[in-house]
Amino acid sequence: MTLKHGDILHAYCAFIPDYKYVVCICSKTPLFFLINSKPRKSTPDAQVIIEKKEFPFLDHDSYINTATIITIYPNEINKAKEIGHLSKIKKAEIVKIVKQCGYLTPKHKELIENNFQG
Repeated sequence: MTLKHGDILHAYCAFIPDYKYVVCICSKTPLFFLINSKPRKSTPDAQVIIEKKEFPFLDHDSYINTATIITIYPNEINKAKEIGHLSKIKKAEIVKIVKQCGYLTPKHKELIENNFQG
């Protein structure tokens, strides 16, 4: 599978362990944000809503948690199912939230800004 920034995958996350929807934020490393069914209470300002009407694979409106970056084992990425891609508008919203919040390192903020613009 060739990953692109903004791809949404259904992938096995060994640290949970379960299948989760994830958003690719860096295809080279690869790095991801988790999509959760409910916003994280500990980081409410870092949650970006992703609506079922725009992403019909969801059971209900969900939330991209931009406070935490995860990795997924390469063998699991190869088995993952690509199910969607973020719009330019949603990418811009993520960049805005990431810039405002203090959860990620400056390096990660810059990476997301560079990868999600355009």
